[in-house]
Amino acid sequence: MFRFILIIALAYLGFKVYKAWRAIQAGGRRAMEGSSAAGRIDDIMVKDPNCQVYFPKRKGIAMTVNGEELYFCSEQCRDQYRAKQSP
Repeated sequence: MFRFILIIALAYLGFKVYKAWRAIQAGGRRAMEGSSAAGRIDDIMVKDPNCQVYFPKRKGIAMTVNGEELYFCSEQCRDQYRAKQSP
């Protein structure tokens, strides 16, 4: 029984070491890909004026209201906002 537990413990330890080594290798590759990609902002987060949730701007649904560009997380939120704004 002790041998079995020892083998399981060594296998687990080996697995953790392998995962750490792979993470280091992957991190090194990303750093080598180019410094221009490092620190580059992929997208900005915007706040939905209806439900107050933050989401990536590129995934938002745009609508212009009084010359201001608003972004919504979904068509449902956009429609709810329109309903609130109309008299």
